[in-house]
Amino acid sequence: MIDRLQQMEQRYEELSAQLSLPEVVNDREKYQKAGKALRDLETPVMKYRELKQARQGLAEVRLMLSESDPEIRALAAAEIAHLAPIEVALEEQIKVLLLLKDPND
Repeated sequence: MIDRLQQMEQRYEELSAQLSLPEVVNDREKYQKAGKALRDLETPVMKYRELKQARQGLAEVRLMLSESDPEIRALAAAEIAHLAPIEVALEEQIKVLLLLKDPND
């Protein structure tokens, strides 16, 4: 799943760059095609970025659990309790977004 999301994010960045190129801006068909592809990728890419951010936050606070100060460990545990469900929810949202669309929809 992560490989696919990384590819989607890379494609999203490429399309964003393309939309600022004069040859794309001046060609209505190319511009519309790139714009539609960008819109199709936008939601899953944004959710993936949120997931990466949540995972990074979890990794950072997990390091704090090894601190000797009990207050810092308590804060870290509270932050983990906050971020862990967010990570799970984002993973589920992304899975739904990645499901192939039914062509009859």
